[in-house]
Amino acid sequence: KSKLGKGPIICCIDESGSMRKLDTQSKAFLIALMSIARKQRRDFAVIPFSGFVGEVEIFPKGKYEVSKLVDVCNRFIGGGTNFEAPLNEALQIIEKDRFKQADILFVTDGDSHISAEFLQQFKNIQSKKEFECTSVVIGKNSKIQTVELFADTVIQTTNLFEATDVFML
Repeated sequence: KSKLGKGPIICCIDESGSMRKLDTQSKAFLIALMSIARKQRRDFAVIPFSGFVGEVEIFPKGKYEVSKLVDVCNRFIGGGTNFEAPLNEALQIIEKDRFKQADILFVTDGDSHISAEFLQQFKNIQSKKEFECTSVVIGKNSKIQTVELFADTVIQTTNLFEATDVFML
């Protein structure tokens, strides 16, 4: 695959309680990414998560209805944070034919943990499927230690729109 990528995008977006103040910014970022996916006719999946995975949305070739986009942006789960659940969901989506060359974009404030067993499983599947995982860690008090364990690239910022490298996915 080209490093710049032109394949599908799976966006795991943190909607835990610690992300409440960053929700508007993260949803605006999501809309920008979806606009790029639509223009480039790239399949796009959104996996909202907190302590569990919320309602997953799939947008074939980046196409969406405005009402669906508004619905996705108006949701917020709240609660704790579990990184394994959305990453597991992303792996299941990658198994689908139309997402077999997808890359994962993981947007979070970095506040969670991940087990050594899950990390090994994730890395094994990543090696076989040859996907990349980019994590954008946002916030003044963001933590990158956990995402550094599974992400190939980590972008740390206080403003998502300063994370311009993400728009090269």
